[in-house]
Amino acid sequence: MCQTGYCTEEEIPFGKLGTEKFGREIFGNMIALGRLMALIDIDASEEELARVLPLKYREENLSAVQFGYHLKQEDLERGSHSRGKREFDFSSKQPGELEMEAENHA
Repeated sequence: MCQTGYCTEEEIPFGKLGTEKFGREIFGNMIALGRLMALIDIDASEEELARVLPLKYREENLSAVQFGYHLKQEDLERGSHSRGKREFDFSSKQPGELEMEAENHA
């Protein structure tokens, strides 16, 4: 249940976008930051962002934040098509039981 009003059903492949657009998966974090800023309506200038980002990869980080802030609809839709919903089965078995069970079947 979303109590903040900022919840969304989006599943955006930030890591994949980071690799595709900026050459490294890690830039997906900055794309996610930009998307979050857009969702909660934070508008920061490039100068303001540059002051808080580390010097290393500053230009790439700025570009990634801006990319995330201005994500296009087709980028948002890619996440819903890229994978199905994850479902986990948390049975009553303890983690150690699962490992022992796997060893017994080997």
